[in-house]
Amino acid sequence: MSIVAEKLTTLGVPFFFRAKTPGRQAGLWAFAMRRAHRSSWRLVVLLLALLPQVGCWDDGPIPIEEPLEILFGSSELGGGRLVTDFDFGVPVPVVFNMEIGGFSIYSATEPGFVPFGPRQVVSSPFGVPDGTTIGMRITEIDPEVQVVFSNGLLSQPGDEVVIGDAPFDIHPTWQLSFPPDAVLQPRFVSFVLTTTSPDYEESEEYTLTILVDEADDEELI
Repeated sequence: MSIVAEKLTTLGVPFFFRAKTPGRQAGLWAFAMRRAHRSSWRLVVLLLALLPQVGCWDDGPIPIEEPLEILFGSSELGGGRLVTDFDFGVPVPVVFNMEIGGFSIYSATEPGFVPFGPRQVVSSPFGVPDGTTIGMRITEIDPEVQVVFSNGLLSQPGDEVVIGDAPFDIHPTWQLSFPPDAVLQPRFVSFVLTTTSPDYEESEEYTLTILVDEADDEELI
């Protein structure tokens, strides 16, 4: 191995090139820069000079990934049903987290729940006033699925929790628990958004598809 390659390996650069997603590239780039801060500036300049040669940015700058949110409001200004414009046709990926008692646990903390604020008055979903209490109630759920909030675990039809009082940005843990040799097929959870406010009605039923992101199980390093 050459001296240059040795130095770049020390910085974690080969892992950056192996990263398959922009998010991973950005994370490993930050790691390399933290390591480079302790090295000579000459090496940093060399690193920057090499990056365009490897084609890892052929598609342009790395985009900033926005958090995945279930944005919701009301169907009418100042009233109506709670509604969301979230695309429930897109599955939510979960990744391996741990093993407990022989069960493999896969989880993710996106999507979160975020209400539109009172300034959203142009179109539905309209914003809900600050202080409006919003909850979630399970209507149907596969036995492998659990939805974990800081104040409650939802795992059966009828389970309910208060998400919070608007405004908030709450991210529960969406979790799948599989026994050994289980087939990692998509699982489903259906729920409604609820409220204690007399001005609003609970939402229609929404169904979220959760699946294991098997590609992400591969070790990055």
